[in-house]
Amino acid sequence: MYLSLSVIGSMIGKSYSALQIYCTRNNIKHVSHSGHLKLYDVRKFLNDYDLEIETGKVLVTVNQKGGVGKTTITVNTALALRNYGLKVLIIDFDQQGNVTDLLRMDTKPDFPSWYDVAINKKPLKDVILQSPYENLDVIPTDDRNMPYLSMEWQPQYQRRNWENHFNELLKEYDYILCDMPAQYDASLITVLQSCNELIIPVYLEQLSMLSMTRYFDKLNEINNDFNLSYKISLIPNRVNLTTSEHRSNLTLIEKQLNKFLIHNFENETVYVNQYQEFHKELTNEFSVWEHSKKSKMRDSILMIAKSILGLEVK
Repeated sequence: MYLSLSVIGSMIGKSYSALQIYCTRNNIKHVSHSGHLKLYDVRKFLNDYDLEIETGKVLVTVNQKGGVGKTTITVNTALALRNYGLKVLIIDFDQQGNVTDLLRMDTKPDFPSWYDVAINKKPLKDVILQSPYENLDVIPTDDRNMPYLSMEWQPQYQRRNWENHFNELLKEYDYILCDMPAQYDASLITVLQSCNELIIPVYLEQLSMLSMTRYFDKLNEINNDFNLSYKISLIPNRVNLTTSEHRSNLTLIEKQLNKFLIHNFENETVYVNQYQEFHKELTNEFSVWEHSKKSKMRDSILMIAKSILGLEVK
């Protein structure tokens, strides 16, 4: 995996010419005429420019409404984080298994999943798969958690186990991203108890907005019951500001839930536009990050990643 100097520049806030000079002075060789570098060199940039980043976090992507783009945001954000030279793990808790679909990973029906860790006490190392992307691994899902997971997974007993699991995994990974199903189940309550940041994609149409309001009420109830505290990042997703509905609902969110939104240095709301390009790139077997072509979606995901890392969002 290689990244162009223009992409790296946008990641760390440095100009293309400044990075060229840096490469020359430090004898870092480009692997192509367009100046593509390995992930190792990106991490070296961070260290040499004294850019401190926050690591050791569990991120949880949730929304009770289906089709709002939870998995797309999870996978894209994971790819953005690993572009900084970080080691990232996605745990797919959604029985649909779209994480491995998006990453073009062929999981066999009998391959162990997180279910085997939670219920069958299988070691974590036995359920981790390497993705096609360097520094990005996956613990896959399966459909055995339905319909009886809620009877077998008891949060009061599983919380300690999964705290230990996450602590063990964070010795190996800089970030863990959990892609959760739309419905409420005991797995959500358990994972929230180890969560550092909650990422909530929202689609700016009326039913999704109503569902989001109910979801916040439910989260407040869970937080009060279990005395939880975590950062919440609300991500307007699949945004099309040519429609009056999306424009008015974005304005409504900015008025009522502004503290949960990510803002750039000009105090503008960060949102993700319609993302056909992302699926096209994955279908062509490379991600939106592996070329220097400008895209609004890539810029938005990069700002989300910067917010997570504690870097200036611009």
